[in-house]
Amino acid sequence: MKQSIVFFLFILLSNFAYSQCYISEIHYNGSTGNKVEITCTEGVNLGGFFLGHINGADGTIISTANLPGVTIPFQGYDENTALTPSGTYVATLPLQDDAEGLALYSSFGAILDFVSYEGEVIGSEGVVTGMTATEIGVSEPSSAPASASVRKELSGWIYSTSNNFGVLNSPLPVKFSQFNAIAKGKNNQIAFTTESEINNDYFDIERSNDGMTFLPIGKLKGAGGSESRRQYTFMDEKPLSGVNYYRVKQVDLNGEYEFSEIVSVNNVSKSVTISTYNNIIKIKSDADNYDVAIYNVAGQLMSRHSNQAYSQNIDIENLQSGIYFVHVKNGSEIEKFKILK
Repeated sequence: MKQSIVFFLFILLSNFAYSQCYISEIHYNGSTGNKVEITCTEGVNLGGFFLGHINGADGTIISTANLPGVTIPFQGYDENTALTPSGTYVATLPLQDDAEGLALYSSFGAILDFVSYEGEVIGSEGVVTGMTATEIGVSEPSSAPASASVRKELSGWIYSTSNNFGVLNSPLPVKFSQFNAIAKGKNNQIAFTTESEINNDYFDIERSNDGMTFLPIGKLKGAGGSESRRQYTFMDEKPLSGVNYYRVKQVDLNGEYEFSEIVSVNNVSKSVTISTYNNIIKIKSDADNYDVAIYNVAGQLMSRHSNQAYSQNIDIENLQSGIYFVHVKNGSEIEKFKILK
């Protein structure tokens, strides 16, 4: 007896997320093959769930389908349920093209969804007694082909001559988990990670100097479809001076697109200018830590000046007249100048 209670509680807890289950697609105007699709959170077991077919004329139950104990697979991130990892299950029911209702409920009497098509339906029997179904607001015409359906998209219910049974109606095409941009020497590296991709064609890398107007600077090919983590990198070899803003434009195979968040890199100019006057090398820089090395034409090191900051004057009175090369090193960057004493 104790084991039975434990098993019962396990099933109850494992299906705690069933509030994310809903009726997502219907085909009811065919002579055969009428179907109902259910979308649920990934991992929900449908054992103990029921699909009630309700008569629109009097609200009584025409039939009840006891759903099998299948576990909902991962098919993507459903935008209809705030990007919950979700999947679908398709049931076959003897639906008619009159006003009827469909109720999805659990063995505990919890109503997960109650919708109607072709008119208002008020339940008068069983768990839906006294309840008014939510009208989907669209219908299948009498001329609808067998491939047609009405389905719930992010914008609401729509009619289509091509059904979408067995896949998510409003999947997030690409789920980004990481997106950053960092300076690497004179370049900026843009890196992002996707957790899943659905019908993904490519990514446009876009850049802006004001965070508002973006232009494409490169393209990366997408995976098409993927349920595993994938990493992408792109190197901007000619970043703008100042703040660079980046975003990713994700483009589907059908041309639809979405944008990522915006990240930025501050490419503060570290340019150096030098001049010579009266045996003095005048260095102007906004860098706060750099090294200066002076070489003769034979490549011999004549003097080194480490840990310099900002503008400096270096005395070269002891050097003989001639041509010299001044190397200013800031981190991994080296700027080279030729001077004549």
